[in-house]
Parts: sequence; C-alpha cells; structure tokens
Amino acid sequence: MFCLGNTFSSKKRRYPPPSQNKILKTCELPAPSSFTGYRTTTTTADLSWSSVSGASAYRLYVGEVTGSTYTLISNTVETGTSKTITNLQSGKSYRCGLSSICSSGSTSDIIIIIDVIE
Repeated sequence: MFCLGNTFSSKKRRYPPPSQNKILKTCELPAPSSFTGYRTTTTTADLSWSSVSGASAYRLYVGEVTGSTYTLISNTVETGTSKTITNLQSGKSYRCGLSSICSSGSTSDIIIIIDVIE
C-alpha cells in the first residue's frame, strides 16, 4: 500500500461563474502547504496537513476515484491537522481535497489535492 502523498496540486475554484457578477464572501487564506495521506490498512487511511495561520478549521473532501470519475463520499469540517478516514474499500482509489476555513466561516478558494491509493 502506498500513497502519492508528496504529489499534490493546487486548484482554484470559483462559484458562481464570473459572468453572473455576484459579490462573493471569500476567504483569502491559502490551502495548507503540506498534505499527505497513507493507507494504513485496506479500509483506513491517515491524513495529515500543515496548519495555516488564521484558519479556524479545514474542509476535508474525500472522494472515490473510478477511472476518470470522482464521486464525493465525504465533506467534513476538521479542527485539527490530521484525520483517520475509515470504511474505505479494498482495491479502490480515493482522492482527498483540503481547504482552509476563515474565522468568518467562508472557505478558501484554494484546494490542495492528494491521491490515496492501495
């Protein structure tokens, strides 16, 4: 079992599209600069990330990857800098995303992504 824990990319997301000209409340914090994950058993994985100054919490997204399809299975708010995810299925790959949450409750536009594969 291994993880591409050191392979990550940052992705910006914007909702709604700029053409709708809505004022959005944004969080200017970056995503954590370090995010790793390792399968510890066939059904669990340990994730950890660096803290971001000013973040009140982090939003953790976990999804199952099948071919080119990503299915979100978990979207949680985490107050610490680590998490054990459970109930993973043997032989399946998972993608995890992480963003910072500002004290206002809004989520940063930056998401850091890693793949946790068996």
